[in-house]
Amino acid sequence: MDFSKVYSGEGNSERLLYLIEVIRAKGPIDMSIMEELAHIKNATPNIFAKHEQALLSAMGLFYKPIEDKSLYGLIFDTISASIKDIEHATYTPIQVDMLHKVRKNESFSFSAPTSAGKSHVIRALIEECDKDVVIVVPSRALLTEYIMNIRQHLKDIVLPLQFIERINLEKSSRRVYVVTPERAFDVFRNLEEHNVSMFLFDEAQLSEEKRRGVLFDALVENICRCYPNVKKVFAHPFIANPEAQIVKHNNTGIKGLGYAYNQQSVGKIFVVHDIDGDKDKWAFFSPYDKKSEEYECKNDIILKFLEQKKSVLIFTSKEQLKGYRIRKYIRYLRVCKRIENEEALAIISQISEYIGADLNNPWKKSILILLMSRGIVYHHGSMPLKVRSLVEQFVRLGHARVCLATPTLLQGINMPFDLVWIENYLFRDKEENMRALSLKNLLGRAGRSTTLGYFDVGWVVIERKNIKSFKDRIKQEPRIKEAPLIERAQNETDVELKEFVEAIIEGSYDETYNMTLNQVSRLQSRQLDSTIKQLLDDLLPGGKLISISSFYSKQNKNLRNRVKEAFQHIFEQSLTRKLVKGEKSIISEALHIFIKHVNGLNLKSIAHSRLRDIQERVALQSNSVPFVIKAKEIPDSSLKANPPLYGKDELYNYDSLVYDTYDYIDKVLSMSISSVINVSMAEYYERTGDGRADSLAKFIKYGSNDDKVIALTRYGFTLEDMDWLLNCVCSVNENKITFNENISSLNNEQKLRIACYL
Repeated sequence: MDFSKVYSGEGNSERLLYLIEVIRAKGPIDMSIMEELAHIKNATPNIFAKHEQALLSAMGLFYKPIEDKSLYGLIFDTISASIKDIEHATYTPIQVDMLHKVRKNESFSFSAPTSAGKSHVIRALIEECDKDVVIVVPSRALLTEYIMNIRQHLKDIVLPLQFIERINLEKSSRRVYVVTPERAFDVFRNLEEHNVSMFLFDEAQLSEEKRRGVLFDALVENICRCYPNVKKVFAHPFIANPEAQIVKHNNTGIKGLGYAYNQQSVGKIFVVHDIDGDKDKWAFFSPYDKKSEEYECKNDIILKFLEQKKSVLIFTSKEQLKGYRIRKYIRYLRVCKRIENEEALAIISQISEYIGADLNNPWKKSILILLMSRGIVYHHGSMPLKVRSLVEQFVRLGHARVCLATPTLLQGINMPFDLVWIENYLFRDKEENMRALSLKNLLGRAGRSTTLGYFDVGWVVIERKNIKSFKDRIKQEPRIKEAPLIERAQNETDVELKEFVEAIIEGSYDETYNMTLNQVSRLQSRQLDSTIKQLLDDLLPGGKLISISSFYSKQNKNLRNRVKEAFQHIFEQSLTRKLVKGEKSIISEALHIFIKHVNGLNLKSIAHSRLRDIQERVALQSNSVPFVIKAKEIPDSSLKANPPLYGKDELYNYDSLVYDTYDYIDKVLSMSISSVINVSMAEYYERTGDGRADSLAKFIKYGSNDDKVIALTRYGFTLEDMDWLLNCVCSVNENKITFNENISSLNNEQKLRIACYL
């Protein structure tokens, strides 16, 4: 592209008409053409406006209000009307093609750009299904987004659930289960009870990840065998060979079609950022052009966007989100004015209350709350789901000017921005192929495909040092392998992963507990009987859970040590090796959080209790921040030393403490320890009839042994919901929840939570 010519305006009108003709003939599939259109619009908006409606018509963006009076416009208008008449909805030709291919094929695996409108297609497919639907997603963040969208658009048609449970049978005839691969294995329990008409695997490139990829492939393989006549749909972003998902499982008899859609709906403008001495330099460049021509921008692009009230995503590392390091962005953050919008302030207040922040208390001062008061948010994987959901809501409602985000944002979450600044270029994928995919996913966040009547444009800023790699990756066509990862992982050296892979290959994986049969066998050993009995005597004396005050009383120091050693011993029994130091310490810290969690303390209360412990140790250690053991998923034999929450040169940070507390509850207790304890307790209960073992298993799995509370958690409510929910429920079983008159006093958010069960 000749930037000088474009920005002089010379020949832009003729060039624009030519590009529209190309799109009419081939569709909007060439990113270099989309880029050139974006630059013509930026350089000569008046010229572009004269032909903008013709362009939108040619692109088939029928969801936009288009007024193209030309012959071509009339033709495309006729196509749009025909689609609406047949489908009873406004779809693009690409969306219609997706729907038709799903309907006609036993299985369909496709890829499409971020802005292709996949969510609308999925919504239509769910609506068409006359039975239950299982949607498998890679993360709990994406799971939450799905649940929210289904509740918003299909609440009168289906019941969305995040567990595969046959519940609300009297009120709901159709359910949509949105689950991670780990929970999806529940679909193999009581096969005759499940009435599934479609499996949808979203972000199916998860099959390329290491351990979870093996699990994902095993899940798909089992589904193909157990549900041979049920439709399977695989969705990916930017994958060149989506048919690989069908090929790799052809030994199960799966048949279907793979198709890659390349149609774009958003143009992109690329800018390279450099620092010359103490000055910032900005220049347009094209990653698609073999020439290295650049065109200097006179303005600070980031500053310009913020001054225009546009939104900016700064892609950075989790380390850079720590309070003292955010200062590197201070010149941009200062531009953001204090929020006055009541809707935005209400969201900020909700987050502050949930995490227990107090801006007047230096120990409880939240950097997130301080930043959000100026329309600045950050987003990463350790944020509690509720906080993340509220942050995403804050962004979607247009209240965020700046979002500092880590790779968590790449997992399909719908949060578009006007500009994406790739300040950090480190992607955690090990293969270059997948790094290219992560980059394309990130670029998909730049520019939103709106329903407004103009051509949408997104901006991307990269650093000078990364320009060569950026150009190489953007030209790559990411591909997934046709051989199952399970075959490629047989030579794995990691002991736990090797045992897991062998179990999958040999068919000795227990879907009920999500572990190998060898692990189950080790945990069912009578060698654990004395350990389990002592643990139950200590934690459930007389069958009742020990209180927090009793557990931490001075006379119970030996009891605390016994409980800690029992948890460590049981976890070690599930392995074929001894625990390393870091693993032992994480289990010990998790135990303290478990005792508080099952005694009814919520997230902020547990964080505050950990804070009091920090303050006491600070008082004894001359105001230095004490060592705090960071939550990590286990087993992990690399944790030879205790992982620190606060780095060597890092100051205390309240947000980090809250997020770490959440990680202990979510990643350590729920994901790492729960299944191990449950297996050992289930076998001990079966063998001895000691009901305390069953109670402890429930406490570990659900956070409670109250049958009413457990039944409500199966309906998707959390322990923190029980504060307002229990008083409104007369009874609950697999058929329905019976509410009482107290629901009239609930607030709007709470009423929305129970609406689908009324």
